[in-house]
Amino acid sequence: MKRIFERKLSKRSGSEGPAHDPYGWNEYTVTLNGRRYTLRIGGLGYNRLSIDGKQTAEGYADQQSFYDIMATWERLTGIEFSKFERWHDRAHPYDPYDDAYGPASRYI
Repeated sequence: MKRIFERKLSKRSGSEGPAHDPYGWNEYTVTLNGRRYTLRIGGLGYNRLSIDGKQTAEGYADQQSFYDIMATWERLTGIEFSKFERWHDRAHPYDPYDDAYGPASRYI
């Protein structure tokens, strides 16, 4: 019997909070054989684990739960968090001409 293995990496970032004092967040998503595992790390010192869009856990930087959620995400996805960025950027290299804000020449 042949096993089919599919893994897709994606990341997003944004801001939340009041307009006068926003905080950044980053989301790291691994789609593994159709299941989506998302780790969201917020600038306010929290992280959230969602599976297929449903939040399953939340932790805070000053508590062990933060590190437990990181370890759970790594175990579920099979990817060490420290390697995610490198793997993602290798698969999706940055293209300045494909920047959402357009080429730098628009602002110079």
